[in-house]
Amino acid sequence: MYDLLHKRNYIAIVPSKETYFYTTSLPKNTKLSKELLKLNYEKHSPFRPKEIIATEEKTELLLWFCKNNITAPVAIPEDYLLYQLLKQEHQDALILLETPECKKALVIKEGRLRNAFVMEMTDPSFLEMSKDEYGVHDVVEYNLEQYLLLAQRSLKLLNLPLLYKFSQLSLDPKELLEKTVEQASFPLSFLLVFAILINFYHNTSLQKEIDTLTQSYQEVRQGNQDLIDTMYQHNQEVELYEEFISKELLYTDPLLLLEKFYEVLEEMQESSLYSLSATQGKLSVKIQTSKNPIDLLNKLAGQSDFERVLLGDTHRPKGKAPIYTYNITLKPLGAGQ
Repeated sequence: MYDLLHKRNYIAIVPSKETYFYTTSLPKNTKLSKELLKLNYEKHSPFRPKEIIATEEKTELLLWFCKNNITAPVAIPEDYLLYQLLKQEHQDALILLETPECKKALVIKEGRLRNAFVMEMTDPSFLEMSKDEYGVHDVVEYNLEQYLLLAQRSLKLLNLPLLYKFSQLSLDPKELLEKTVEQASFPLSFLLVFAILINFYHNTSLQKEIDTLTQSYQEVRQGNQDLIDTMYQHNQEVELYEEFISKELLYTDPLLLLEKFYEVLEEMQESSLYSLSATQGKLSVKIQTSKNPIDLLNKLAGQSDFERVLLGDTHRPKGKAPIYTYNITLKPLGAGQ
């Protein structure tokens, strides 16, 4: 699913040769923003970056300075995906990868990404110097064929938490929604659901802020009312999203369901999704089609995530194809699969 979003340029995987990597300790109690990153860290780039990709990793801030503009709403460095994949096997290593464009290196120390760079030379003395600099002992090499397999496998790591991790410093929910509409070369309803889910991850992260505010409240006791009001507001938001999780996220990822609907409609031809509504594991789907509604019913009933599919009302607009309503009950995750 996320591979498809990548292919449609909704997610950019930024190659190593277009970036310069820099890591530093994460400032405490600092809310990072694009402006703050530019002001404090641009000086560490060997060139004037067009974009800065940033993310947090435990107590460290990982930065990639980009040579080119990025038009996709979410940008993820290829180095980071490869690191996430390779650290499962190599906790301490200098890893050399032969790519179609260049030879690059990743340095992983104690399971953390310490450096990522394009190799200028493969002289043994240079490799020994790099090992000594970061205190690693192993050198692991991947040839071009192995690298291409790794690159494909790394795309399987794409998921909503990872996309949120790389969007939170560069996009607020409003900006994400605007870019979604501007670049909708994809079915718009599909991308709107994606934007809503990213927003959901943004709001549930407020729990960390609540913990911090609670600790501050214990210290000041009789402290200012503004802090108390903020805590109350954040608690209310988290309760709403916890209720959403308990009711809606028991079922298949909404993105995957939408993908299945579009696959069925494409297969049937002369059919289009008219409207869709969902609540607590039930879907009401209206489909406009000139095809036999029973054939479409059978196609939908054959989907593994649907427990029951019933044909409901039919609306026949004058001079247009009929609109059929299908009432669908979803299977809870893990039920009969």
